[in-house]
Amino acid sequence: MRLYKSSFVIVLSWILLTSIKLNAQTEEKDNSLEAGKWALQFQINNNFTLSSFQGAIISAKYHFADSKAIRFGIGGNYSFNEVNTGNSQDTAFSYYGKENDTRNYSISIYTQYLSYVNPDKEVLLFWGIGPIIQYEKSTLNQTSQDSNSYISTKSDVAYNSHIWGFGATAVLGVEWFAGKSFSLHAEYGTILLYNWGENIQNTTNQSSQYREINVNSSQNNRRWGFGPSSVKFGLSVYF
Repeated sequence: MRLYKSSFVIVLSWILLTSIKLNAQTEEKDNSLEAGKWALQFQINNNFTLSSFQGAIISAKYHFADSKAIRFGIGGNYSFNEVNTGNSQDTAFSYYGKENDTRNYSISIYTQYLSYVNPDKEVLLFWGIGPIIQYEKSTLNQTSQDSNSYISTKSDVAYNSHIWGFGATAVLGVEWFAGKSFSLHAEYGTILLYNWGENIQNTTNQSSQYREINVNSSQNNRRWGFGPSSVKFGLSVYF
């Protein structure tokens, strides 16, 4: 009788431990929507190549709660182009030359607050909203010279452009975890953007027969823009 009771206790304990273990496995989340998780995000292009999802430099997301996250993207570029041309003739003194120096800078910063409606489901619905900041600068320095046996002229042009942009985006999307640490997602949204800028141009003309002439001009531009943004397909890797 005592042996029977001991065997019954052992079997009952084994059943309880197995049940607890199975429940823990069942309750384990199949996704990485957890506080403290980071994710790098990539956009899936038409030819199945990957690029930054939001911003050309980096696009990342940080979860401060299971269903709440902050997403940010930083984009920018720099280009420089220098062109020198010249043409001369020996028979009669004649020369024409031009030098161009063009530089372009730009930076964009996106930040969005994301909220997941059903963080424990297989297909996750989320929405987000946040600000945009943009800045772009362009410069052009150009010198051209035309000389012959009768007259010599020279022209210098300095052009500067500054464009600022402030606005906001709103997105709605779905995310599906193909594995514990990576997911596929698609989203679309709208963008509201206000741009203002200034263009300044200084031109100096010099001639061997006429006095120097300086011309300065400036132009201010302001505009509002609102419309849908293109649908994006992406890949997120969590760590």
